[in-house]
Amino acid sequence: MTRLLRTKVAYNRRLLLIYLIQKGVNTIPKLVAETGYPKRTIVQAIDTLSDHNVSIGRVGTNRTGYYIIDDFGELDFKLISLHIKTIRSISDSDVS
Repeated sequence: MTRLLRTKVAYNRRLLLIYLIQKGVNTIPKLVAETGYPKRTIVQAIDTLSDHNVSIGRVGTNRTGYYIIDDFGELDFKLISLHIKTIRSISDSDVS
């Protein structure tokens, strides 16, 4: 697969995480298992969701809690869902 810009891959990883959290894959261990990304990558991506005006909340404790999307901000979840195969493909790409 062709190498993509780092920013494009990072953006699509954020979209993938939003999709997964909304679909119930909403804890760090579940996200690591589903994506294969390191925990640090997932935490950093979640921390940057506010750059897109996405409001993400945490329910419960650090040990037993989970994430929820309070507001999608400038993003459209229906469009993310519609293009999830492409988003996954880009998210798993090599970066340049």
